[in-house]
Amino acid sequence: MKLYPLSPTSKPAVNIGKISRKFRLKILTPEHTPLAGIIVLADGTPDDYVVALLSYRLNGEKVLGVVKPEEKRLGVFNIIPTILNVLREGKIVVLIDQENEDLNTIFSKVSRRLSGIGTIIRDIVKEERLWVYKCEHSIKKFQLIVIVNGLSEYTFKKHSIEDHLLKAAEKLLKVKIDEEDPKEGWSKLRDRQDEVFRQLKDAKNLDDIFPQQIKGLKLLHNNPSFSQLYYSL
Repeated sequence: MKLYPLSPTSKPAVNIGKISRKFRLKILTPEHTPLAGIIVLADGTPDDYVVALLSYRLNGEKVLGVVKPEEKRLGVFNIIPTILNVLREGKIVVLIDQENEDLNTIFSKVSRRLSGIGTIIRDIVKEERLWVYKCEHSIKKFQLIVIVNGLSEYTFKKHSIEDHLLKAAEKLLKVKIDEEDPKEGWSKLRDRQDEVFRQLKDAKNLDDIFPQQIKGLKLLHNNPSFSQLYYSL
C-alpha cells in the first residue's frame, strides 16, 4: 500500500519518509486521489515506523492517507468529521496504545466519543484488540477500524506498539525481554532498533508479531463487505 501524509511537514510524515529512504520501502506517493482510506495515529513514534513497514509488506497500489492529529489518545476521534470531508466515503483506521487501560474500557470510550461527535454506530464486529464499526455521520457512511496496540502474552504494566517491537527483537535478534515497561525496554535497544526494522522488512512471521495491525490494515487492502467481516475476523 502507498502512504500519503495529510500533513507533509508533520513529524510522522518526516519519519515515514526517513524510514522509507533508509530501507528502500518506496511507499510514499504524491498522488492523493482517490484515497482508499485514512490511517490515524493516536500515538506518534514508533507507530509511524511500524505503519510504514506494514504498508510496504502488504504491497498493492491503494493509496492511504496517514495523519497524526494534535489531540492525544482518544481525542483523535474528534478529527473524524474533518477526515470525512477529505475521504467522503470509505474506511478510517485508528491505531492506539492500550497503555494501562482495560480493553473493554477503551472500546466503550470510543463508542462514547463517536456519539459525542454525532456519529451513529449501526453495527460492530469485535475481536479482542480489533473492533470494526459501521458508522454514519451526517449523510456519510464509513467503516471505523480501531486497532489497540499491545500483546496480552506479555505481563507488562502497560501495553503499546513497543510490545510488538520487543517481540520482534526477541524473535529476530534473540534479545531477552525482562522489562516491565515496553517503552523503556525498546528505548534500551536504541542501538539495535534499526536492525529490528531491517529484519522486519523481510521477516516471514509478521502475523505473529503484529496480529491485530496486519488484520486491520488488510481490511483496507482486501476491502471485504461489512457482512463478510463476521466470517473473516
